[in-house]
Amino acid sequence: MRLPLAFLLSLIGLPSFPAELVVPARVGAIAEALENANSGDTLLLSAGTYSDNVVLDKPVTLDGQGHATIDGGDTGTVVLVTVPVVVV
Repeated sequence: MRLPLAFLLSLIGLPSFPAELVVPARVGAIAEALENANSGDTLLLSAGTYSDNVVLDKPVTLDGQGHATIDGGDTGTVVLVTVPVVVV
């Protein structure tokens, strides 16, 4: 019996490639994007102000493209990096 190639490839699992995730400028959007991100992904922040405190707990790139601001509201650490290989 011959099995389709697509089925066989799905069994061995192919490596995933880094993705670019566009993050809208709203409260909580960065945290939501981080939950869905995989190691090596890039979070592209839309232009605007993000009223958040951010914990980067996986190796990702956070790219504000020169038009995004993260405002922690004068509370705590605005961007906390807890893993190596993070690019901000």
